[in-house]
Amino acid sequence: MRQPSRAGLVVQVLLALTGLSLLAWPFFGAGTFDDAFGGGEARAQFAALANSGWVGLGAAFIALLIGVPAAWFLSSRPRSLFWPVLCVLPLALAPSAAVSGWLHWTAPADVRSAFRLPGLESGTPLFSVPGVALVLGLGLWPVVAFEAWPAFAVARGEAYGAALLAGSRAKAFFRVALPMALGEVAAGTLLAFLLASSDFTVSSLLLVRTSGIAVHDQLAVSKLAAAAYAALPFLGLTLLTAALAGLVRRHAWRTENATPGADVSTAPSLAGGRGGRWGLAVLAAGLALGFLAPLIGCAAGAFGLRPTNADAAAGLMRGFDAGFAPLADSLRLATAAAVLATLLGALRVILWPQTSAWPLRGAGLLLLVVPGALLAGGLRSFGLFADSFVDDAGAAGEALEVLTPAAGLLMLGYLVRFVYLPLRLAEEGLRGLDPSLLESAELSGHGAASRGLGIALPLVWRHLLAAAALVFVLVLGELILAHHLAPPGIWPATVWLFNQQHNGYIQEVFGLCLMLGAAAFLALLGTGLVLKLAGGRAAALGAKLGWGGSP
Repeated sequence: MRQPSRAGLVVQVLLALTGLSLLAWPFFGAGTFDDAFGGGEARAQFAALANSGWVGLGAAFIALLIGVPAAWFLSSRPRSLFWPVLCVLPLALAPSAAVSGWLHWTAPADVRSAFRLPGLESGTPLFSVPGVALVLGLGLWPVVAFEAWPAFAVARGEAYGAALLAGSRAKAFFRVALPMALGEVAAGTLLAFLLASSDFTVSSLLLVRTSGIAVHDQLAVSKLAAAAYAALPFLGLTLLTAALAGLVRRHAWRTENATPGADVSTAPSLAGGRGGRWGLAVLAAGLALGFLAPLIGCAAGAFGLRPTNADAAAGLMRGFDAGFAPLADSLRLATAAAVLATLLGALRVILWPQTSAWPLRGAGLLLLVVPGALLAGGLRSFGLFADSFVDDAGAAGEALEVLTPAAGLLMLGYLVRFVYLPLRLAEEGLRGLDPSLLESAELSGHGAASRGLGIALPLVWRHLLAAAALVFVLVLGELILAHHLAPPGIWPATVWLFNQQHNGYIQEVFGLCLMLGAAAFLALLGTGLVLKLAGGRAAALGAKLGWGGSP
C-alpha cells in the first residue's frame, strides 16, 4: 500500500494523538507521585511490574508453543472458515469464565478469590504467577496464530516445495518456512506478552498483584494522577517491547513484500497443501485447554455436579435467573460497540482506500495493550471535565451533555480500547485487493472517498464484519472499563461476576459464565456462517464474470 500523503499523514497523526491524549488526562487529577511511589510503595510497584513481566513471559511462551503449529495448520486450509472460527474461541471466552472453569476442576468447592483464606496457597496451585500465565497463555495463543498465519501461507511457496524434495517436512519447516515468517511470529508473541502483562481480570481473581492491579488500586480510591504514575513503569516496558518488535520486523522477511494483489491463499498448492498431523494435534489441544475444558467446568458447576451440591435443577435456574439481567446489559453494550467499531473501520476504508494508516493503527495498538485502569482513569478525568464544562457553560454546554449520555464514557472506552481491530482488519482487506481496480478508478477521475465507498468498501466488508464479531466477544468479557465506568442502572455481566467471585464460586457464577461462553460461541458461529455464504456467492459471481480469483 502507498504511504499517506502529507495532508493525510497530518490528519492521521492528529487523530492518533487525540486518542492517546486520554492516557495523559489522569495526570491532572487527584493524587501525587508520592502516593504511587512514596515510602515503601516503590518496592511494591516494581514487584508488581516484575510479576507482570513473569506473567507475560509465561503466557507468551505458551501462546508461542500453540500458536505457531496452529498457524502452520491454518495456512494449509486457505479457503476454510471452519478452522479460523474455531481458533477464535479461546480468545473469545471471557477471562472470568476461564478462571471459573479452571477453579472448578482444580480448587475446593468453597474456594473464593479472596486473600488470607486458610489453606488457599497449598490447595489451589492456580493462585500463583505460573497459574495466571497458564490461563492467559491458553486464551491468547490465537493472537500468535492469526498474526503468523498469512506469513506461513506465503511461505508455502516454491522454496518450501524445493526443500521438501531435498529433506523431511520438519527440516523444510524449520529451515525455510519458519525463518520467512519470523517477523510475524515475533510480533504475535510480543503482542501476547503485552496483553498478558497488562491483564487485570485473571491476575485479580487469582490473587497475583501485577501492574494492572497496582493502577486499579489507585484508581479505586479516586487518585487519578497516582494511578497514572503507577502505570509509568509498565508504559516503559511497553515502549521497550514495541522497539524490540520493530527491530525484529525490520530485519525479518515480511508478508507485505509479496507480489501486490497476489492471492496468497493459492501458495499451499505448491507444497502439497498439507499442514501436518502435528499442527492439527496442537491446535486441537489448544482448543480443548483454552475453551472446552473451562467451559465444561462452568457447565459442571452450573448443573451442580459437585458432590456437595443438592437440588441441582433449582440451583441452575437460580443461576440463570440471577445472571440474565447482567448478561442482557452486556449484550446491548457489546452490540453497540461492535456497530460503532464497524463504522470506524468503514470510515477508514472510505477516507484512505489506497494508503496505509499506520499512525492510527499504532495508536490503536498502544491503547489495546496499556492497563485498562489507566484508560479508565483518562475517561473518568474527561468525564469530570465534561461535567464541569456543562455546569459552567449553561445553555452552551447542552450540546456536550447530549453527546455524553449515561453510558457514553463506557461506550467511548470500549471503542477506544478495541479500535485496533477494525483498523487492522480493514487494512488487511485493502492490502489483498488488486491495485489495478483502484488505480483505474483514480485515473478515471474518481476521488479517494468515491473509490473507497464505491470500490473498496464493498470488497472488504467481510473483514469489517469479522472485526465487529471480535469486538463483540471481547467487550462481553471486558471487566476493568465496565468496573470503573458503568453508570448506575447498568450492571455488565463481568462486573457482577467479579463481585460475586470474591465471595465464592457458586452455581449463579457458573451459570452466568456458561451463558457468556455460549453467547460468544453463537456470535462467532453466526458470523462464520454469514462469511461462508458471502464467500460462496462472491466466488460464483467471480466465475460467472471470468475473474481469476475472488473479487
